[in-house]
Amino acid sequence: MNFLENIFRRLAADPVRPVLAEVREGKIVSANAGEVLAQVRAARGFLRSQGARKGDRCALLAHNSMRWTALDLALMAEGVIVVPLYARQAPTELVGMMKDCGAALVLCGDVALRDAVAREWPEAPRQCLFDEVFTAAPIAEDAPLPRTDADAVTIIYTSGTSGEPKGVILNTGNLNHMVPCTVGRLDRLMRTRTVQDAPKEWCLTMEAADPARRRAEQRRNYPSADRI
Repeated sequence: MNFLENIFRRLAADPVRPVLAEVREGKIVSANAGEVLAQVRAARGFLRSQGARKGDRCALLAHNSMRWTALDLALMAEGVIVVPLYARQAPTELVGMMKDCGAALVLCGDVALRDAVAREWPEAPRQCLFDEVFTAAPIAEDAPLPRTDADAVTIIYTSGTSGEPKGVILNTGNLNHMVPCTVGRLDRLMRTRTVQDAPKEWCLTMEAADPARRRAEQRRNYPSADRI
């Protein structure tokens, strides 16, 4: 089972579990696994309606959000190579990276980002808004398309501080190794932070409690990075 199949398996296993959250108008809004999967199905339906095929490169240009995550999952599930771009970067630099990667589709979080790309690159491939993506007719299945360890997953560009930004390709094998390593390290850091940030009396109480309860309390305060 590769990293992506594992993510979808975990989402399907507990659809009511909260897995994502974002700040909207000063409030934290969350989405459970079932809601994320519903967004992924709609996004996959949109991608198929646009003729997106395995191996196509798609630029993902938007600010961080739950919809960004759902669309990223949908692209990977369809075998499309995701090219995430920093929404605050200059349009000239963004267009340079899109041309370099050979983007076949540009997915934008809002009108301002879409228009900035269009002004800088009149010949750009089709640019679509997230609102279009998530109102499409959903597909029925959840399972991602099969992929090999050698299949490219994403192209990540360097910041360009020392010259022209350079694209780095990560394949399935790379992510199979990186994801569990990152999750393990983040869990260690979060457990450390929980103890360091808590009042001394609370720490002593937790240390005296049974290990299972202590781990549960730590996860409640600092959710585990492997939730999706």
